[in-house]
Amino acid sequence: KHKAQLHSVQQQLESLQQVHQKDFQKALKEQSELSKQEARKAKAAYESELQTWKDKLENYRQQNDVLQRNLRRALETGGRGQSSLQVPLDLQPSQKDEKRRSGGGPPTAGNGFWVHRGLLVQLGPGPDLTGPHGVWNLKL
Repeated sequence: KHKAQLHSVQQQLESLQQVHQKDFQKALKEQSELSKQEARKAKAAYESELQTWKDKLENYRQQNDVLQRNLRRALETGGRGQSSLQVPLDLQPSQKDEKRRSGGGPPTAGNGFWVHRGLLVQLGPGPDLTGPHGVWNLKL
């Protein structure tokens, strides 16, 4: 009688172990899927951020190319025959210019120094590019 009970208990135990093993495998698989989803989300977020920075960099490169072209054109023409020189809106008068100018009003393309991203540019009325009165005198 005891052997029969023992055998029955052993079968129940094995059955429970199999169920537990299946549940454990299922839970493990679900956890693995969740981890993969999390990894995919993190990768997508990283790639999106990376693309944003690449776009910003490309935008700065294009702006720089335009500035370089405009500057080269101004240097080549010496400012003559150019009714309007394309000057970026973010150019700011330098403190040096503010100190050396007399009178009020903002500096114009006819006088003064301008600073753009660490580049000091002097816009003067002179006909040549030599000396302090050059049209585009670059001072780094």
